[in-house]
Amino acid sequence: MKIRKKIALVTVAVLCCLTVINFCGCFISDFHDGIFAVRKRVEKLRYEMSETIIDAFKNRDKQPIKELFCTKTQQLSATDSQIEEGFDFIDGEIVSHKINGDTSYEGYGIDFGKVTDYSFDSDTRIVTDAGKTYELYISVFYIVDDASIKGMTAYVISELDEDFLSKNKCRVGYHWSSPYDAECGIITAELAKALGNSDLEGVKSLMCNQVTAKTEIDSEIEKAFEFFDGLPVFTERDDGLYGYSTAEEDFFCRVLGYEKTISENGKETGVWVSVISQPVCTDTGKKYSFDFSAYLTHEINPEYKGIAYFEISDLGTDAEVKVGGFGN
Repeated sequence: MKIRKKIALVTVAVLCCLTVINFCGCFISDFHDGIFAVRKRVEKLRYEMSETIIDAFKNRDKQPIKELFCTKTQQLSATDSQIEEGFDFIDGEIVSHKINGDTSYEGYGIDFGKVTDYSFDSDTRIVTDAGKTYELYISVFYIVDDASIKGMTAYVISELDEDFLSKNKCRVGYHWSSPYDAECGIITAELAKALGNSDLEGVKSLMCNQVTAKTEIDSEIEKAFEFFDGLPVFTERDDGLYGYSTAEEDFFCRVLGYEKTISENGKETGVWVSVISQPVCTDTGKKYSFDFSAYLTHEINPEYKGIAYFEISDLGTDAEVKVGGFGN
């Protein structure tokens, strides 16, 4: 009886501790990994990064800037030359600068009080001895599950007029939305070309076998051909990075979300993405938005690799057509 009682008391004690932890979990998490603790660290970091870039501008030293960039931006062939262009873009010597007191943007996710992802932007006002005023705007992934995009992704230098409105801009780096931007940009481009040419097999080759096996898939794609008016007119990129261009006819591709499947030995066995690209312009003056989900890889079930579903929306009328999906 004594043994049972002791076990019961221990059980009650454990349950009480768990209850306390449950109620206080958010405070414990916040002390270590909660949003207020993360924001405090980010405040220090963004000031340090901004000061590093300003000093590099003054000394025309690109190495400190390059070291702030995430791995994927560092690996881009244009990064070095873009940094040099940024130096040349600023007219005169920097005589003063002021870092904004708050982050210009923050985005984050929280799981049981713990911040699981965090990104931020920060801006700095710059004045030169040539009487010019500029704004430096940096974009950073601070907490992210893929090390290749952790760090500063890009920055923009804007020349401001007397009303502090942007006149000219110089961008350095690439605003990654995920590690898979290039693959998703290429898929978007191939899909747009196949739709413009009413290429049934071309569209189906981009889709997963699990979906193209559906009896109604051909008719769904044919409806998309009827809906998509004209041939796409974007500037095609071999690297798939459809975010560099500022031309009106070029689309911007962004990964809204992604999930990775990792095996027990740490190997990446599956990657799912949700993507939006717009505006996809055509030679008939139409502008569309593409929204699709796809498995970029799926080693366990290869028949799922490819686009599972895509939706095309007419940006002028809000009309839309949908193709694919795993239902039925």
